[in-house]
Amino acid sequence: MNTRRKKWSAIVLTCQNKASAHAFNRELELCQKKGLIDKTTLLLALEDPKARVGSGGATLNALLVVTEHLSAQAGFLTVESKVLQDADILIMHMGRNYPFSACGRAFTTLPAKYNDRSPVMLYDSLVDVFGSLLYLLTYTVCPDSPSGVWVCSTDQMLSVLPDTVIDWSKMASDDIVLLLFECSPLYARSHGVCKLGAQGEIKDIFFRETDDKIKSCSLSNGNVPVVGSPVFFSLRAAEKLLSLHNFPPLDACTYYGLDNGASPIQLALVFDIMLSTCTDITEEDFVRGTRSTSYGKSTKTSTEQMTEEEMSQMAGARRVLWRNMRGLKPHGGVISHNTSLWQLYSGLPFLCSNITHIAPLDGSASALSPVIADSAVVLNSIVEGRVSIGENAVISHCHLEQSFTTATTIINTTINTSPPPSQPLSPPPPSTHHHRHFHGLLFNSQFSRRRQWRWRSQGKGGYSGIRRRTEGIRSEDKRCLMNARLFPIICPFGEEELSASDTLWLAGVTTSRPFTDDKLRQSEHYYRSVASSVQTVNTTIVASLKSRGDREHYYRSVSIACTSPPGIAARTLACIADVLGAMTGDKAGLRSGPAGNVTWRQSFQLLERKRIKEGVAALAAERTKWIDRPDLLIRAARHYEGAEQILRKHAVMSTQQFIEISMTDLPPMGHWVIAEAPVRIDLSGGWSDTPPIAYEHGGSVTNVAIKLNGEKPIQVQIKRIPEPEIVLVINAGDHSTRVVCKKLEDMADYSQPHAPGALGKACFFATNLLTIPSTQSLANQLKERYQGGFEIHSRADVPYGSGLGTSSILAGAFLGALLRAAGRTAGVNSLIHSVMIVEQMLTCGGGWQDNVGGLVSGFKCARSRPSLPMEVTFDVLRVPDSVIDELNRCLVFVYTGKTRLAKNLLQGVVRNWYSRQSEIVQVVHDLVENSEKCAKALERGDLEDLGKCVYNYREQKKIIAPGTEPDVIKDMMELIAPYAYGQCLTGAGGGGFMYIIAKSPTMAGSIKDMLKTKKPSDDMVIYDVSIDNEGLIVRVEPGS
Repeated sequence: MNTRRKKWSAIVLTCQNKASAHAFNRELELCQKKGLIDKTTLLLALEDPKARVGSGGATLNALLVVTEHLSAQAGFLTVESKVLQDADILIMHMGRNYPFSACGRAFTTLPAKYNDRSPVMLYDSLVDVFGSLLYLLTYTVCPDSPSGVWVCSTDQMLSVLPDTVIDWSKMASDDIVLLLFECSPLYARSHGVCKLGAQGEIKDIFFRETDDKIKSCSLSNGNVPVVGSPVFFSLRAAEKLLSLHNFPPLDACTYYGLDNGASPIQLALVFDIMLSTCTDITEEDFVRGTRSTSYGKSTKTSTEQMTEEEMSQMAGARRVLWRNMRGLKPHGGVISHNTSLWQLYSGLPFLCSNITHIAPLDGSASALSPVIADSAVVLNSIVEGRVSIGENAVISHCHLEQSFTTATTIINTTINTSPPPSQPLSPPPPSTHHHRHFHGLLFNSQFSRRRQWRWRSQGKGGYSGIRRRTEGIRSEDKRCLMNARLFPIICPFGEEELSASDTLWLAGVTTSRPFTDDKLRQSEHYYRSVASSVQTVNTTIVASLKSRGDREHYYRSVSIACTSPPGIAARTLACIADVLGAMTGDKAGLRSGPAGNVTWRQSFQLLERKRIKEGVAALAAERTKWIDRPDLLIRAARHYEGAEQILRKHAVMSTQQFIEISMTDLPPMGHWVIAEAPVRIDLSGGWSDTPPIAYEHGGSVTNVAIKLNGEKPIQVQIKRIPEPEIVLVINAGDHSTRVVCKKLEDMADYSQPHAPGALGKACFFATNLLTIPSTQSLANQLKERYQGGFEIHSRADVPYGSGLGTSSILAGAFLGALLRAAGRTAGVNSLIHSVMIVEQMLTCGGGWQDNVGGLVSGFKCARSRPSLPMEVTFDVLRVPDSVIDELNRCLVFVYTGKTRLAKNLLQGVVRNWYSRQSEIVQVVHDLVENSEKCAKALERGDLEDLGKCVYNYREQKKIIAPGTEPDVIKDMMELIAPYAYGQCLTGAGGGGFMYIIAKSPTMAGSIKDMLKTKKPSDDMVIYDVSIDNEGLIVRVEPGS
């Protein structure tokens, strides 16, 4: 037996629908019980977020979900990429559904069975595609690979000789390894082909190209390297892939995007994700997508034409891919290819004989040969001996031998009639039919009254203890399909006692022992095999539903409280979310996540209209569809928290009474209204500004407005245009996304934060510049109110997930410019409260410190009282000019290069606050107190005390939101600590920017030198930072 093996941390199967995920999960569990998969391996079967997300989209979603589960197992509350450091993850894509097979191609039975060289002792078991792939990957392809993520399709069978050894020492510095197979140029015409460099690097990837192009990729022996299925991603590459779910529109490939209301996109693993890393491909060619599977008739790999909007969306997706994946090193690992089926099994622990592979056998006159009707179909089966298959019968995934006769018009699947070699089964009496059918179109068969056999495996394929089974057989008049025990459950190998949960695997019921001790003892007589009937399963389900009914009674009782005021009702829904979350145990991954799935939209809309009682009833009705799997239960819990957020939103919307907007002249047509704003550094008190903490406890935050590299990094430009439409241009680096809204329907996704242009759309409605819903069209509203439309350009020159309050400050700049362009004005205080309204409309639900931090100049301390309506006030701190000058020289500001993965932290903080955990209540009090101390230290000009407050703030943030300081950043901070008064990650943490208050300008220089030497990431950047003394500025300039 091969001793070289890869021990998988997790195996993930992806599929197209929920029903398939159920079936695949059962198959994985069975493989684990057989011993084919380690008991410690995490098993997941995931349906794609939406149909046709492609292999790339399915990979991104699977990597996100498995990282969530591993993070939860490690005790983290958010997605933590460090769990990938020592992990070996296998992601297998199931592909399309397959005829005559409930489990698709992956579990299509091959005409082979395990032999005595199998790594585990199996009972008489056939080999399926999944088992074959898993063996080859575990024992041949992957054993010596470093930790990382393997991705493989099950649409093909690997032809890798078992003695193949891959030399990973030559690929130690490579980030991605794609396995390639040597094939003839003729064969390569219909497949993907790689162009390799001298050192094996992948320069380009082609699909169905011309003969000349294919020959240009030839190896020294004349063959060409054809793209195979297995792809390896190193830790660095896996972290890059994982971070992509943060970036719209790529988030739409994951369930995060789906549950945030994003429209799904299709992404290919090879021709989208991998192609972006190839050295010969240009950015223009890649973004244009001429070789992608997602671009329709303009390409060679698809047959459907995309709309102009979809093309634009995909171009944006590729720009994000290019920015994030470019620089990774792809390598092609070439393996000698052999397409012989026999070669596929040669040397492997599988036994093949009398192969029938995806074709019916011809009948034979021999008495010992199978007799198969011309209209019958035999699929992936071994058929031998005296077997007769009737007209129109379908035999799928079976091993039939000895005497076996099928009825006509019947489907048989996964039947094994082979007896133990030492004691052949004697043929049944002529008067009886020896049938074992799982289902059929015309069930005209009956079971033998006297003979039901069970075999017990005894080492190396031998059998012993053959007994006739007659116990428990009901009388003749009660024999029916309901009580026929047709479903054998095999006790897991290595376990001494039969588990009740194992006997009920068919129904998915896990409960206390459903059988009496007598029947458990009887099961020992059955030689570790239990046959369960539908009737038995139903009886146990009823017992399970009774306990579930108790929970439903709790839901109904608790929902009565939802007729209370919004604040109390919000907390009530949070309690229901906690119950749903607790029901999942430890099998559902992270507790927090998005909550915008369209199936919950009706209940959310009712809550939005303040029809709380009806909304709660709609939530309960939808909940019943999400309680049969832990991963669905946890998503249901998240949506209950989403409903809670809507009621919390009603409380926050009371801040509208503090907004004052006055009229002024419209700027001339074509003139630009320009708004520019700094970003902010939070010095202390963050999280206390977050609703409901801000209006239940009261909040206080001290922060400062800053420029980066001498510039205000946030800018919005708006001009009036004659056309009655709204044009939104979102700029990011060298790329831009253009969104044109000509109808109100184009603006309707303003509440989906990841929808293109959602922020700008929400600003129109938050200020009542436009009305939705309305009987008046968008064009008429624009003509009547503003004599035309608007063209809007926005830019935020900071990395995504920076922790600098960018989105809130951008909303403030957007509102300032938009109001002026529409002939309105508003003071800074009104803009601060207006941003809170916009964020609630966007369902972001954040606090108010960012609004104050970026719209108000310099240092300030902002506060809110523990009451509704929630009003935010602020004091601009009188910090001595000499202290500001000293800070400008001593402040070190660095982008860590770690993308902040800690999304949905707010949910966890709010959840803990609602539960009134003593530690959380205390730390909120400490945050407010520390903010006031920080403000006083600044006004005194005491940088040392300021540093102590920053240190305290850092520790307080780690308590209220654990796991938000990555180890690599923590190590860097410890190195810097002797040179600094204080240091902290900005915002919620988890990545993004870090600020350091050095003890002197000289030490600031030393810190910068240390950072350049001990980089936490290759993407780390040190910024010049200075205190901003202007805040938001809005001006009008003539158009060019």
